[in-house]
Amino acid sequence: MSDTLVRDERGAVGDAPPRAASPRSARSPAAGAEDLTLVRVMTQLLRDRRRILFWTALVGTIALVIALVTRPVYSADASFTPQVADAGRSGLSSLAGQLGLSMPGSAASQSQFYAELLRSHALLAPLATDTLTVPELGPGPRTFASLFKAEGSPERVAEVFVEQATRASAVHVSIQTGTVSLRVTTPWRSVSLALANRMLRGVNEYNVRSRQSQAAEERRFVEARLAVARQEQRAAEDRLEGFLRANRQFVSPELTFARERLQREVNLQQALVSTLAQSYEDARIREVRDTPVITIVESPSASTLPDPRRRAFKVAVGLLLGALIGIVISLAKDAMARRSAVGDMETDEFLRQLR
Repeated sequence: MSDTLVRDERGAVGDAPPRAASPRSARSPAAGAEDLTLVRVMTQLLRDRRRILFWTALVGTIALVIALVTRPVYSADASFTPQVADAGRSGLSSLAGQLGLSMPGSAASQSQFYAELLRSHALLAPLATDTLTVPELGPGPRTFASLFKAEGSPERVAEVFVEQATRASAVHVSIQTGTVSLRVTTPWRSVSLALANRMLRGVNEYNVRSRQSQAAEERRFVEARLAVARQEQRAAEDRLEGFLRANRQFVSPELTFARERLQREVNLQQALVSTLAQSYEDARIREVRDTPVITIVESPSASTLPDPRRRAFKVAVGLLLGALIGIVISLAKDAMARRSAVGDMETDEFLRQLR
């Protein structure tokens, strides 16, 4: 009887269902990391819609304020193409290999140089102290440096002006035609026009000085080479003259061959002297030539109306950015809450630090 009771008690004990474990201890962090489904995401976004609307309205309002307080600006546009000297007309072209001189390249190959020149310190720095009249600001002359808030020592003024002028200008080079397009944007229409004109004039003056300097170097080089060639020509003529005096009459093939050889040398020296003399005169002309070396395709011009400020576009971007910020915050909050619920110690520690 007692044995039966014991077996029944053991059987009752053995048949008892096990105690259910708590969800927090039974589920691992990896098992609790559920995949984000579309329904879950939409549910979370609807639950957090006020937060998303708050961020959308906040960033959109900031974008609207920025769009309203942005000053109107005016742009002046201009374009030009570089003029390339005809290498075939230059006397130096026939002697390029002998003298080691390079012929000018095509307009397309020089356009990138002009684009860099338009934004260089060498061209912009001298413009800082140039004066102009700004009708929008009243009578009286003003300098470009004062308009761009450049103050301090002359070096500092030039540095600040170059930086501001570089930001205010945009340069584009057409690969197909080699045309260089310039756009200058400032809060004043007259300043945009004046700065664009001064920059084009600076490009032309810089280029003229550069070509005149190069022509002067070529002229000095050719002048020295011409003096040597004339001495060699004189020596060749003296040798031919001495041969003819020593051999007034000759019928032998050796003497005939010697005479022809000396004559060819004289002819070669005469041709060389003639070509160098032509190159020398060409270099002298180019040394003092001050004709423009760029062709203006479009003179600087600016509309009487300010550039579009694209307020609607800025506000739309602000609204989209605000909504994106709200969505990211909402999803991040939900993900951290789910990881904390399954016992992720790192997430719990992170949330404690935030508190």
